Amino acid sequence: MERQIRKCAWCVFLFILPGFGLARAHAQVERNELGKRLQRFELQWDQASEAARVAAAAPMQAAVSSFFSLRLQRAAQGLDEAYWQAVGQAPSATGQAILAHRLAIEPLVVGSPPLSEDHATDGSSLDDPESGGSGSIASKSADSATKLKLQVTAFYRAEAVPANAQVQFLLVPRATGLAIERPAPLPAPIPPLECDWSAAEQGIEWDVTTVPDGDYEIVTRVTVDGDSWTLLPSGWSRVAAWSDRLAALEADVDRWSDQASAAAAVPSWVLATWKEHRRVLEGLAQGEVPEIDYPAHRLLQDSEALVAAVKAAAVSDGATNLATDGATDGATDEATNLAADGAVDGVQTAATDPVGLWRERSTMADLWMTVAQGRRRVPLRLRAPAAWDRQTALPVVVLFHGAGGSENMFFETYGAGGAVQAGLERGWLVVATRQALTGMSLDAAQILDELAQVFPLDRQRVYFLGHSMGAGQVATQVGKHPDLPLAVAAIGGGGRPGNLAAAARVPWYVAAGSLDFGKSGARSLSQSLQRAGGKQVIYREFPDVEHMVIVQAALDEAFQFFDKQKK
Repeated sequence: MERQIRKCAWCVFLFILPGFGLARAHAQVERNELGKRLQRFELQWDQASEAARVAAAAPMQAAVSSFFSLRLQRAAQGLDEAYWQAVGQAPSATGQAILAHRLAIEPLVVGSPPLSEDHATDGSSLDDPESGGSGSIASKSADSATKLKLQVTAFYRAEAVPANAQVQFLLVPRATGLAIERPAPLPAPIPPLECDWSAAEQGIEWDVTTVPDGDYEIVTRVTVDGDSWTLLPSGWSRVAAWSDRLAALEADVDRWSDQASAAAAVPSWVLATWKEHRRVLEGLAQGEVPEIDYPAHRLLQDSEALVAAVKAAAVSDGATNLATDGATDGATDEATNLAADGAVDGVQTAATDPVGLWRERSTMADLWMTVAQGRRRVPLRLRAPAAWDRQTALPVVVLFHGAGGSENMFFETYGAGGAVQAGLERGWLVVATRQALTGMSLDAAQILDELAQVFPLDRQRVYFLGHSMGAGQVATQVGKHPDLPLAVAAIGGGGRPGNLAAAARVPWYVAAGSLDFGKSGARSLSQSLQRAGGKQVIYREFPDVEHMVIVQAALDEAFQFFDKQKK
């Protein structure tokens, strides 16, 4: 079994390695689609009867196996089969054929004027079809101020959709975070776009001139003979003056990075966060489908607000060169204007202080933040409770994803964000980390040290929760820092803590599914902790549950276990 897991991990390593050009771009499309199909299944599984859950286990197990062997389209088909089992009724041939499709949108960010051709970040020419692009950024964006191209395409092979199928495209605002959250409706709803199936397959343009700035989803509803099915939503963003705003931010932050005196005045997390945001935004500008539908409008706004806050803080501190240098070619520097308006009598408010700004924003929506020490960086996704007063020290739960995932996984899947919801309901700061198969460039203690520069943390109430490879990472981190967590949960996997005797003093919740290939690792971990003298080690095995659903199945017990721990 360990050999099988190592082989699976190596496959995922090849899958997530950057720099594969066209192959990598296509893999990202598949990751995006797999994540959405997994989320749809998880939402249905939560409502399913026990019999339907048991029936869904076998196709889910096949889907996981296909994923780890890189048969990604087959993995998607397995997820859909599991979804239909969770629904509790056999799908029609027409329904199966329709849900085998996805909606492709171009461009992913609508804005004008278009970006220039020299913004490629991977060293390849955007005119080279092998780079995964289809011409320059300018060609992708030339008409993007008014129109989207929508195209329904088969994600995996299925029966033909009946010729009389009718398609309706609906525009809705994106939620600010968890899948269970629903956004407010548009103040002036946009009439749906309608066409027949043939036109949808060939591609159809939608005029979005009147759509205001923001992050959106397009929902595709297909009707055949009075029955309707809905494809998974696809995201896009409307961002006014997109290229000018991105260029202005790049000029500021690149200058700060180059000048030692300026860089010293800018918090490392601000620079690191902007660089990660820029990587995502430039990829979207090049038409690269990311692993999730990132909210480009909000990411750009977050970046602009951070830069403005740094400049405003510099003004209040008398470092006016940091706030005003670098405006070139007459470009409008919105951040400078905000900074100049924000500092009043030297008192920093949320608008003029990056820390206060980030605390405020964290209560309103998910945040993508990168922490750094020197050249070592770890991207995070986090959320603070809405009712937090922005001053009280917060308990924190750190979430470690499995192989092939990222910091987005606990927010998007694993019960469609169930762990995030559970943490927020308890008034905790929820932090999901990114890790590679080779480990983390910063350990948990270092991550918390960097986070503490922004968020007041209750170090007496720190919790770790990890799945699969993340469960192994929990074991590693507890071995290194046994006095850091109040309690930990390892789900669907395990490992051997370096300092086993000390790690055994920490309360552990360990869980696996009876069909879970990570079961042997989880069981071995719990047994080694018990042999080392662990007094609070709970091992739970869930019947008829495989490697992915185990997180959703075990979450309630894991957080109840956390609730019982006292220091």
